[in-house]
Amino acid sequence: MSTTQAPTLDGSPKIEVTGRMPLFESPYSRLTEHWFTWQRGPCADAEMDFTLCAARVGTKLVEKECKKYHDDFVECAYRLKTLKRYKTMQDERKRQGKPFMDPPPPDSIRVWKRQI
Repeated sequence: MSTTQAPTLDGSPKIEVTGRMPLFESPYSRLTEHWFTWQRGPCADAEMDFTLCAARVGTKLVEKECKKYHDDFVECAYRLKTLKRYKTMQDERKRQGKPFMDPPPPDSIRVWKRQI
């Protein structure tokens, strides 16, 4: 289950449930749960929580009853609050005139570099 549009920094868009996932949980739901979803990525749990909530309450109540799960999933998928916090920290560092920190050494974190 996914939303039809990406959220903006102003706020979360209206929750619109698309027809990509069934709105009921069955044993066969597990066979196709990763199609057109985030189920093979780091946001699998957040999306599954939202999907199960939407399946439980239906399309008419999903916006009111499942908002918490939807917001968690959107934050996991798009990292809007994290990016906004990072930008605020960079702006404050620039305002105070402090130099930017050196990046960590390459072997201290997992970094994927694009192969050309």
